[in-house]
Amino acid sequence: GNIAGLQPTPAEFGLAIDRVSEEITWSGAGIGDYQSTAQQLAIASGGGVRVGLEDGIYLDRARMTLASNSSLVERVHRMLDLSERRAMTPAEYRTTVLGRA
Repeated sequence: GNIAGLQPTPAEFGLAIDRVSEEITWSGAGIGDYQSTAQQLAIASGGGVRVGLEDGIYLDRARMTLASNSSLVERVHRMLDLSERRAMTPAEYRTTVLGRA
């Protein structure tokens, strides 16, 4: 989700996801104000998420609370908990995403 790419809306995510093979491991990411919304949509749609300060330095849309990488990861873990999903372990990530053991 950013101004020049896929917008973080259910319709656009659904359209894109519909065209991805079930064998593909995919993740959603947003930049700036779109980061949290894109992550929520990706989680709700069964995908992974990208997390990091390089995509947005604030935790809130009002831009009052500066984020840290750990606070961004904690926010995603709360989203996962609400969705009854869990994060991959490092070993699962290496195998599933990187194709390494």
